[in-house]
Amino acid sequence: MQRTKLLPWLFLLDAGGAQGAELACGDFLSRLGKKPAYLVYLGCQQNRERQDQLFEARYEVDGKHAQQAEAYLRRCPGGIGS
Repeated sequence: MQRTKLLPWLFLLDAGGAQGAELACGDFLSRLGKKPAYLVYLGCQQNRERQDQLFEARYEVDGKHAQQAEAYLRRCPGGIGS
């Protein structure tokens, strides 16, 4: 069974619906709601050296769900397809 790691994709500062929200590291997809069970949160880190991507959340998905995960991320506010 192949597993794929999703690199940082959510830019919280530009995420729709996140304006005015307190900026903090965490499972951003869960905060947005309706995160699919096949997306597994691995952790988050803060990068103070970058102004465009202050937080980096990492997720993992089983290869058989890769296309579904990509479609979900493209629909998310602030996602890779926004």
